Amino acid sequence: MKILFITYIFPPFNAIGSVRTGKTAKFLVESGHDVKVISCAKQSLSKNLSLEISEQSVQYTDWINVNSPVEFILGGKKKVASKGYYPIVKNLPGLIFRLGCLYRSILNFPDGQIGWFPFAKRSGDRLIQQWKPDLIFSSAVPYTSLLIASTLSRKHKIPWIAELRDLWIDNHYRIHPVWRRKLEERLERFTLSTAIGLVTVSDPLNHLLKSKYPIPCATITNGFDPEDYPETTKISFSNGKIHLTYTGQLYSLKRDPTPLFIALNKMGADAEKVRVHFYGRYLDFAYEYARKYNVDHLVEIHEPVSHSEALNIQTKADVLLLFPGYDVEDQGIFTGKIFEYLGARRPILCIGNTEGVAANLISERKAGISLNEPEKIALQLRYWIKEKSENGEIPFLSSEVGKGFTRKEQTQKLMKFFETCLNKSVST
Repeated sequence: MKILFITYIFPPFNAIGSVRTGKTAKFLVESGHDVKVISCAKQSLSKNLSLEISEQSVQYTDWINVNSPVEFILGGKKKVASKGYYPIVKNLPGLIFRLGCLYRSILNFPDGQIGWFPFAKRSGDRLIQQWKPDLIFSSAVPYTSLLIASTLSRKHKIPWIAELRDLWIDNHYRIHPVWRRKLEERLERFTLSTAIGLVTVSDPLNHLLKSKYPIPCATITNGFDPEDYPETTKISFSNGKIHLTYTGQLYSLKRDPTPLFIALNKMGADAEKVRVHFYGRYLDFAYEYARKYNVDHLVEIHEPVSHSEALNIQTKADVLLLFPGYDVEDQGIFTGKIFEYLGARRPILCIGNTEGVAANLISERKAGISLNEPEKIALQLRYWIKEKSENGEIPFLSSEVGKGFTRKEQTQKLMKFFETCLNKSVST
């Protein structure tokens, strides 16, 4: 099959979405498909993620960054790449904050990557004239990727499938004025109604999409690639303490570690046997929260690392932390890292929604424990402290814990879905 893959997020730019799209392309190619990718150059992300398909198969187009003034104010592209967009909102004067919201509502429609649209469309037009694909596959976020795919599909009469790693209008993290939301609802409906199939990352999100669009929808979870993990399984920390590790992004008031810090505060002297490590961007507030509960001396904030380094760090931790959110809307959300945690085979302490898909997966796979109450978190930490003190380590999880969730297995499911959608499209 000839597949044109349109995705703004793609290696070597390091983001959790790039890991998914890069691995999807890798295993589609390994399965014999002819895949060409249109992506974007000069992004404000670190360029340290391995590209695992031929460079000749990827076209990185130019774009207009509508947020370049914001990048300039925040210190330039290099600073944003390492630290992320993290202005201290509470310190902004009210007028500047309101102007910033208006700027975002108008120019970031449907997202901050809209300036990629004309360049990617032009590249797609040229490519299709030389090499007509059987299918266009597009991954969002950003949703601009879907606009490009839908436009090319209509113009060239090529079927397309949309992947929503995060939902569009139903994403509760996207907060906009009523007028903007109404416009975007129409844009989503117009765009997705032209697709022959939809892909998302969990069954609850799948069911929501099916309730809106009468086309096939598949759940393709994130996963892990066993080839990415270090061969050694020796824990690096042996100083008598247990080390809790989190790699990735946090959201203040949405996905935050406050219950953990309260638990440490309640543990008294036992808390001195715990160290909490955060690796990534958007993490400054975590240290502030730790200081609020007088446990900041137990917390270490580290600079962002490459994907391969993150996997190595995960494998060598005692316990891996997961914060899936607290809202009801978060129950259907898998974070990409939960599957990498399964690949690392270290026990998971999930703090947040105990009824969601992430907590259920951890329970089903016996991969750790999901807790909300600080008292119960403190009890579990004491158990791990005792286990490491007596046995020298906290044991690895079963090698079967991640069965079915490798990137290769999930891409195989995706390929079957492609075939189903194309066959149905032809028959109708």
